[in-house]
Formats: sequence, C-alpha cells, structure tokens
Amino acid sequence: MPPAQARRILSLWLPRLSAERLARQDPDPSPFAVTAPLRGAPTVVSLSLDAAAAGLRPGIALTDARVILPGLRALPWRPDEEARARAALL
Repeated sequence: MPPAQARRILSLWLPRLSAERLARQDPDPSPFAVTAPLRGAPTVVSLSLDAAAAGLRPGIALTDARVILPGLRALPWRPDEEARARAALL
C-alpha cells in the first residue's frame, strides 16, 4: 500500500482513567470512588482497584457503595482535568 493511503487507527478503552489519575495524585492508599451527581444523587463513575475488588461497580449510588464498603472515600469527578489527561495521551 502506498504511504499516501496508509492509515493507522488506535482505539483505547480506559475505564478507570478517573480513578487512576486521582490515585497518582493522592497518597492515601484506602479504597475510593470517583463520584458525579447523576439524577440528583452522588453516583460512582470510577473506582480504585481495591474498591472494585470489594465488589463495587460504576453506576451504583454512593450510599449503596458505602453499605458494601464502609469507609469508602468519595472524590469528586473533575471532567475538565480528565479531559486534559485524555488530551495528553494524544
């Protein structure tokens, strides 16, 4: 194929981008959830590895997540910072 027609396509799926970004900034090793207000209630959008290993999944209400994992820390989702992290990957 001639170079003018060559195309490269890359697709990345980063389901824990929010949590991984915050884990690198936060020295506290305890399990945490990244939360965003959905339908008026704080909802988990991303999880640390420890929180996911405890059985939590994105989409669960923060109050329900804390029933499953007492002491779960909640960190706010920062879409502007996440957008910058995604842009840095390009």
